Amino acid sequence: MWLGVAFSIVQQWMVAPIYSQQESVIKAAYIRNALNFARWPNQTFESTNTPFRLGLAGNEKELEQSLQLAFGQLNHRIQNRKVELKFFRTQDELTKELKKNGSRTCHAMFIPASEGEKVEAWIDTVNKLPIFMISCDVEFIDKGGTVSLVPKKDTPNRYMYHIQIGRLRTQNLRFNAEFLRIQSAVKIISK
Repeated sequence: MWLGVAFSIVQQWMVAPIYSQQESVIKAAYIRNALNFARWPNQTFESTNTPFRLGLAGNEKELEQSLQLAFGQLNHRIQNRKVELKFFRTQDELTKELKKNGSRTCHAMFIPASEGEKVEAWIDTVNKLPIFMISCDVEFIDKGGTVSLVPKKDTPNRYMYHIQIGRLRTQNLRFNAEFLRIQSAVKIISK
């Protein structure tokens, strides 16, 4: 009996990283898809060769690896731009980089739900800069974020994009109108 229980525990332990990794690959795909429909002010990119800079807050190793795979080895692009990934372990790292380079620091920022109480501080750091802020935190929009990936009920590994239109306008950002009309994937929130 104990051998059966031990085997079950080991089996679950071995499968957990695979599920976590699969989930992070799916999140990376949703992030990429949303950003391909995003629009920034004209002066955002210095030239046609300027890479797209995607920031990742905190310390989400699985998502980090999935993003590196998608944009590095698989060479996915965002709006036909090469993607540079920037990792900010702490809010202070992001603050220093923003003071130095402004909105050229990154064009989008993923703030993981695992940042918990720090999520609002990350959002405040970016504030009104034209940087898309994305998270899987279901309360992200209420906290001041722009795009939240919310799990679809009864559909594993599927998300809805909850988009705070007022916040986008404040940051001088927008989405392609066709993307916003996809009712099965997008929920527009205008508070």
